[in-house]
Amino acid sequence: FEVDLGAPYGLSEGATTPADPEEPTMTQSSILAVMKGAEQKKKESLYFLGLLRLYGGEGVAQDSAKAVKNIREAAELGYATAQTALAVLLLHGHGTGEDRGTAVKWLRRAAHNGDNNARWVLGKVLYEEESERAARGRPRSPAAGEAVELLKTSSENGSKEAMYYLGLMHEYGIGVDQDFLVAAKQYEMSAQEGYAPSTYNLGLMLAYGRGVTQDYYRAFLLFQEGAGKNHAPSMYYMGLFCLYGHGVNVDYSQAVLWFNQAAEANDPAISEKAASARDEVRASLEKARRVNAATMQSFDKPLVEEPVPFAAQPESAEEAARMDDTQSSQELFDQHLAQFLN
Repeated sequence: FEVDLGAPYGLSEGATTPADPEEPTMTQSSILAVMKGAEQKKKESLYFLGLLRLYGGEGVAQDSAKAVKNIREAAELGYATAQTALAVLLLHGHGTGEDRGTAVKWLRRAAHNGDNNARWVLGKVLYEEESERAARGRPRSPAAGEAVELLKTSSENGSKEAMYYLGLMHEYGIGVDQDFLVAAKQYEMSAQEGYAPSTYNLGLMLAYGRGVTQDYYRAFLLFQEGAGKNHAPSMYYMGLFCLYGHGVNVDYSQAVLWFNQAAEANDPAISEKAASARDEVRASLEKARRVNAATMQSFDKPLVEEPVPFAAQPESAEEAARMDDTQSSQELFDQHLAQFLN
């Protein structure tokens, strides 16, 4: 999902303080209180019960359809956080049919009610629509300006995701005039907040000198940072930089390791090409090892079986004629050289 709905409550993998599995975060009485609040149509209780059913756990069975029902009830009661959550579920068709139009309506309501996540998610949706228009060669639409304003407001309120999408719009000139410096600034601000996609995009700009001074070393550090957050594209570029020695010494073994991690990160955009790069480098390394082993074995062979005698100079024509039937030192040398080479 665009928004990690369960993280603030310790329910999802993105939680900053995950619960100790041997020490439940909620007591049975707390669960009962949530259930009772939901029966009384309290919006906060409905929303939390929906999250419990969305992720499962704490004694509550996972049930996406019931989760959407509870979250929808909370959204209809005007709970902005629930409105954004419902929109995200509708965008992905999770527990309900996919409905982009209805999702946008809920995002507008949530943004109007002050939810900062709703602002950037709506800005993202409008950016994606504008990007499709640009790809078809169509003129800029009013929605592009709305996207920029939503993202700016969300960015000013601390959204690292909004900074990222503002960076994308300026880097590629989608809905705004292309401006690499503004893009780099937005990526950098977002990267400082720990957002891996921004770290990666800034690394790409530095690696290719895209509107900024090319700097392989700094790009390498950014890719390394992104890879540490399990960001598959960053891992892939770590492999490339180790392979070609950009910002770091050439290290084929490290390149293979990074390509392998990228391949196993389950990113559809990266896994296949990362696996291909890994296999190609592995094959090249194995071939080099075989050639090297053969070369080293050849050094174990003696260059000559016995000292090569120097050819004596004939003292007469008769002696020269007799020597024609014997091998010269050059012929012996050539013979042993051929033996060495073979």
